[in-house]
Amino acid sequence: MNLKIMNSLILMSILACQSALAENQAVSRWNLDLSPSLFDVDNEGNGLDLLTEMTFPLAPILGMGVFIDGSFTSGNDDNSDAIGSGLGAEIFLGRHDIGRIGFGVASTSTVYTDIYDDEYSVEDDPTISSDLKTVSGEAYLGDFTLFAANTKAETELESDGFTRDYPEQDRTVYGLQYYPTDRMSLMIGKYKEEETATAEVFVFGQSILLEYEREAESTFLGAEFQTGRIVSIFMKYQQTEYDDGFGTFFADNSEKIKSLFVGVSIYIRGGETLKENDRWY
Repeated sequence: MNLKIMNSLILMSILACQSALAENQAVSRWNLDLSPSLFDVDNEGNGLDLLTEMTFPLAPILGMGVFIDGSFTSGNDDNSDAIGSGLGAEIFLGRHDIGRIGFGVASTSTVYTDIYDDEYSVEDDPTISSDLKTVSGEAYLGDFTLFAANTKAETELESDGFTRDYPEQDRTVYGLQYYPTDRMSLMIGKYKEEETATAEVFVFGQSILLEYEREAESTFLGAEFQTGRIVSIFMKYQQTEYDDGFGTFFADNSEKIKSLFVGVSIYIRGGETLKENDRWY
């Protein structure tokens, strides 16, 4: 066999293998997603959030993502202003035609300023910090995506020189995303947060520890529409019901809060369509 022909066949085989791997890999190439948004929360306040996510391939079906998040909330009435920040990373296995499964860790912090100045004298700004561990998965079924995630959160409060550890929280989210076209998506889902807490009460001079469940449950709706090669607009509506665990037959201690988020996503080195950005990048 002619040496040139043999070299050409070898080169063609290598390129074909590379093309096949590229078709099935979890992430096609490194990419960046900038997502600034505005939000309004009933009876709490409104503010601005900026989420930056970077994803890149590690191996044919292995990818990694990192994110940085920052937010500012302007409180209503008696609610304080809040400055939030977050940093996290995720390793995931996946294929754009099947789905993905991932494991992530993150750390978040919220600093409250001017808290209850009319009622209390607070020496410093209280800070709530959380360490998160998340297992997540997505399944791609044509124009539908099924998604679910479970997060374990360890939270502590620092204020006026003391630290308080909160019970571990269990957070679960699941839902369905549908693409009427490759440039538009609709989403519906549920979110639930649970924790087991204790309270000390005194009965006839004796201290008794009571254990009770606190939970929050949300239903959310979302939509996103691609308006240009690298830009899309998204909106999310969420209604959350909180229950502090002390409700009785005579009183309902639950509270319902509505939230609205509106923003844009800017994709750098992303795909041609919104659907590609969600599954390939």
